[in-house]
Amino acid sequence: MALENVKGQGKIVSTQVFPEQNVQHWTLSNGDKVVWLKTPLAEDKTYFQAQSQAGFMLQGLGKWQSQLATQMIAQNAPLDWEIEQLNQWKKINKVNLSLDQKANKLLFKGTVESDKLADLFRLYYAYQLETTVKDGLDEAKEAMGRSIDLQNEKNDDNLQMQMVAKLRFGKEADDSLPTKASLGPILDQDLNQIWQQMTTLPTTYFIASNQDEASLKALVSQYLAPIPRNDKRVEFEQNLPVKGLGQARFDRHPEPKDDVRLWLFSEHAWQGKDAAMVAILRQIAADKLKLSLRDQSLGVYSLRLESTLNPDTNRVESELKFTANPANTEKLIAQAKAVLRDLPNQITEADIKSAQASFKRAEGERLKSVDTWFNRLILSENQYGDPRYLTDMQGLTDNITLENARAMAAKIFNAENQKVFVVGQKK
Repeated sequence: MALENVKGQGKIVSTQVFPEQNVQHWTLSNGDKVVWLKTPLAEDKTYFQAQSQAGFMLQGLGKWQSQLATQMIAQNAPLDWEIEQLNQWKKINKVNLSLDQKANKLLFKGTVESDKLADLFRLYYAYQLETTVKDGLDEAKEAMGRSIDLQNEKNDDNLQMQMVAKLRFGKEADDSLPTKASLGPILDQDLNQIWQQMTTLPTTYFIASNQDEASLKALVSQYLAPIPRNDKRVEFEQNLPVKGLGQARFDRHPEPKDDVRLWLFSEHAWQGKDAAMVAILRQIAADKLKLSLRDQSLGVYSLRLESTLNPDTNRVESELKFTANPANTEKLIAQAKAVLRDLPNQITEADIKSAQASFKRAEGERLKSVDTWFNRLILSENQYGDPRYLTDMQGLTDNITLENARAMAAKIFNAENQKVFVVGQKK
């Protein structure tokens, strides 16, 4: 089996060079954009990601419909091929592409030996223009039908999920799953129409490799530039945790214990140095919480704190989880909040020196990996439209000071946006 040569030829219409970061931007004749990082770390491999705005929260697509279309396209083969033939072709050519649909984007990801890049691009072209839903929809609908039945059951899992959704998002309804009435009539051609809408959205290609510019440009012009796109303005629905305070409880455990979850968020525009600082503060805060809640109060175990500066929401999002003796639960929740609230005053110079040394060691190892550079290239482009973070990130350690840590700690564990959920013993 072989995929035929593509019909038509596009071209690169403009080039922008960022010599400091060894990055180039190419604008294609169809309006798409290529962001290429030339790096010796890639050796003889090419790292590829195609990113468009065809996420399931895109207005007009339908959440579950677009997710089903993406799933079915991934399970089907191009042209008149059977899926077994495609799998054999991938195996022989050592090429694979994964599809991943998120709330606000659709991603194709793949890594290949650089001499197989033409095959990777050809496969991507096939998914865009030559692949339709032919097989497997009935089985997929049956599986979704079973999920709907499970979702509609009045059991503890579903009741707890609905309570958490109401607490955090202000609504119980989840329209990411269809009803059986809406799922039944959907046909192959409906999903193909949705997929066609999705594949006409402008796309940014991220490439990290060490190959020569001329050969890469030739492949981009041949396989990526001819794909037709439109430039329609897109809008996304928002499904973010709501502001304010709140607490809820659901009793379901057979034994006397309370599982506590505390969610917090603060609005904060993404910056690389701030994302690194949040990661450092998460570890410092976790250590202070363990010291305070375990040593002073006891009755606490399985304590975990997650905290991250989310580039998609421009929020610092945190979640604290621990299990407690029910007699101490409310006291421990109040104590945990107090530790987080007072964190700026609790951070010491010794904490910062330790964190700085640890971060410097870990960052030194991370910067030896092409994955780090590739992921941060994508972050930088999505946030700034240029590769500046590849330069800025080399000074992240210098930003780790006591003054900066205290200033960030005062912002991130926002006392105004906190939701607490306790799962306790069934009476």
